[in-house]
Parts: sequence; C-alpha cells; structure tokens
Amino acid sequence: MFTVALGTLTNINLPSLTYLSLANCELQGSFPEIFINLTQLHTLDLTSNSLSGPIPSGLGGLRNLASIYLDGNLLDGTIPSELFSLPSLETISLGGNQLSGPIPSGVGVLRNLASIYLDGNLLDGTIPSGLFSLPSLGTISLAGNQLSGPIPSGLFSLPSLETIILAENQLSGPIPSSIFELVNLTELDLSSNHLSGTVELYMFAKLKNLRFLVLSRNSLSISTTIKVNSSFPKLEYSSLSSCNINEFPQILSTAENLRLLDLSDNKIHGHIPNWLPSLETIYLRGLLPAPPPFLKFLFVAHNRLAGEIPSSFCNLRFIRYLDSSNISFYGKVLQCLGNSTNIMVLDLKMNNFHSTIPQTFGNCYRLITLNLNGNQLEGPVSPSLANCGDMKVLDLGNNNINDMGRGAAGREEAADQLQPLFETKEAGKGRVAYRLFAGHGCNLRYMVVQDTTTD
Repeated sequence: MFTVALGTLTNINLPSLTYLSLANCELQGSFPEIFINLTQLHTLDLTSNSLSGPIPSGLGGLRNLASIYLDGNLLDGTIPSELFSLPSLETISLGGNQLSGPIPSGVGVLRNLASIYLDGNLLDGTIPSGLFSLPSLGTISLAGNQLSGPIPSGLFSLPSLETIILAENQLSGPIPSSIFELVNLTELDLSSNHLSGTVELYMFAKLKNLRFLVLSRNSLSISTTIKVNSSFPKLEYSSLSSCNINEFPQILSTAENLRLLDLSDNKIHGHIPNWLPSLETIYLRGLLPAPPPFLKFLFVAHNRLAGEIPSSFCNLRFIRYLDSSNISFYGKVLQCLGNSTNIMVLDLKMNNFHSTIPQTFGNCYRLITLNLNGNQLEGPVSPSLANCGDMKVLDLGNNNINDMGRGAAGREEAADQLQPLFETKEAGKGRVAYRLFAGHGCNLRYMVVQDTTTD
C-alpha cells in the first residue's frame, strides 16, 4: 500500500495520460479537482481510499473515460447526472460509499455501458427505466440501497444481462416473468426485499447458464412442482430460505454442480431424500439424514430437528464448521467428533446432551471455537482440552460441570494465571477449567463455564 498526499497531486500536467490508478493509496479529503483536467483519461481507479464529499460534476468533461472506479470511499451527496452522460463509459463502480438520492434518469444514453455497480449506498427511488435500453449491459449491482417499487419488467428484456444483484432493498411486487427469457444469465440475487407472489421453481431451469440463484427473505411462495422435464446443469449456489417451500425441491436433484443449498426457515417436513446432491455446505430443516462424507460446512441451527445426533457425523473427515445449535438433540456428544482433525468451529449449544465432555476433543488441534452452552453435560472438564492451543472461544456455561475438587482457592489461582487473557479474574462459580490451560501456550480469548455445580 502506498500513501499519496493530495497536495502532491495539485500540479499534475499529463495531458496525454490515459490510465490512472491510485487505489489503496490512503487518499483523504475531497475529490481531487485536478483529475478533471486529464481529458484523455480512459480509466480512473481511486478504489479503497478515504475520499469524502461529493463527486464533482466536472467529471462529465472526460469524454474519453471508459471506466471509473470510486468504490470503497466516503463519498456522499447525489450521483452527478453529468457522469451518466459520458458516451464512452463502459464500467461505473461507485459501491461502498454514502451516496444518496435517486439513480440519474439519464443513464439511458450510456450505450456502451457493460457494468454498473452502485451497491452499498443510500440510494432511493425506483430503478430508472433508462437501464432497459442499454444493449451492452451485462452486470447490474444495486444491492444494499433503499430502492423501492416494483422490478420493472423491461429490465429483464436485455439479452446481454449476465449478473443481476438487487438484494437488500425495498423492492416489492412479483418477479417479472420476462426474467425467464434471459438465456445468458449466470447470477441472480433478489434476496432481502419485499417481493411477493408465487414463483414456479422449474421456470428458472430455462436459464441454462444460471450458476447462482438467491431468492431468500422475501414474501415469495416458491412452488416446487415439476410441470415439464427440466434441469439446472450449471447451478452451484442456491439460497431459498424463507420462501414458504413445503417439500424438498425434487428438481434440484438434477443440479449436478450444486455445492451450497439453503432451505432454512421454510415449511419442509420429513426426511431429506437420498438423492441429496454432493454438497459442501447445507442449510436446512427436517429430519437429518447421513450427510455427504466430504462436507466441509454444515449449518442446521435453529431448526425443528430432534433425536440423537446421527452417528454418520463420524464420517465427516473434512468438516471445518459444524453448527447444530438450538435444536433438540439429546443423548451423548459423539466421541468421534474429537477425531475430526480439520474442525475449527463446533457449536452444539442449546441442546439436551447429557454426557461428559469427550476426552477426544483434545485431538482437535485446529479447534478455535467450542460452544457446549445450555446442555446437561456433567462431570469434570476434560484435561485434554489443554491440547487445543488455537482455542479462542470455549463456552461450557449452563451445564452440570463439576469443579474438579479444586474449590474456590484453586479457581482463584487458575484465574490469576490467565489474567492477561480475560477482562476480570473474579473466581466466580464454575471458573475451574482455567488451570487446565496454564503453561500450554494457550490463545484462549473467551471462556464461559458459568452456572455449573460446585463441590
């Protein structure tokens, strides 16, 4: 990273300069007016600085400008309409600022515009109709603003569109049926809006190039009925949480490349079918089946699961993140989970486990977070946890764990030994495991063993 003082830019005299990149140069203050004089400039990249204030309207004089990147600054005010009148503009990236007001309606004159990124601002109003007449537009990202109103059907009549990201706005109404004509579409994210109506999932199978489909957290009702023979040959990521789905989507069995599937917070019941694709990450609810053995991330928290934790979890040799918290699992914590040498986060809090803490957890030398809070675990804290040198979070609170016979004096001594790692050394109830980590080079940053039994 280079640091450039704005004062050194005041005397720039490079009339033939066509490319200027000062990204990540710690620029601060208002937008340098000197750039307005670089009339031959083709590309201007000021990404990831701390420029503040409005975007100068004088940029409209750079008639040769094809690409402008101002994302990741502190720019505010409205987007100057002059910026949207540049005839050669192909890419405009203003994301991650504090820009407000509507998107300029003059965007329709940008006949060469291929990509527009305005995400992560405070823009409001509706999506301008001028976007519908841009024959070269391939990417539109307006996520994380305050845009409202319906999604205009004309937006989906652009055959060149490959990426549409409109997430986290206040868009309402149905998804226009014209979207199913975008044969080149690879990524669609309409999540976290106020969209409504019923959508037939099989209709998206018309988009044979679709790789990412995200419709979560709207007021949609997605029907999984298959009315025609269809498939998702390239789909890799699909998030359909909170979509009022009643059954597992059979059509997704055709998605041979699917790696992540989110069906959480729906109304699905019963067993997951055995044709479950070869996923790396699953978010779902229902009766938990045997997960694929090469799974790396498994999130089943806050669902209506029940029963004992499946023994098939012992086959998860590559698991890195397992979150089975806030369910209704009972019985013993599987000893075999301690043999998962790749696991980094294990969250089993708020279940009904009643065994002791497995000694094998000390084998998880990569374990960073272990959360067993809110169960019925009993017995002493396993000394083997002292082997977890990378541990940063250990939460054993709200169980029935013993204090290993050390008493208050022992707990006080242990707390003193690790005093630099904690905000307080108060030897409260259950502060017994501190002594296990003294002298082991422990990186522990957070630990809770509260509300356990005493001697």
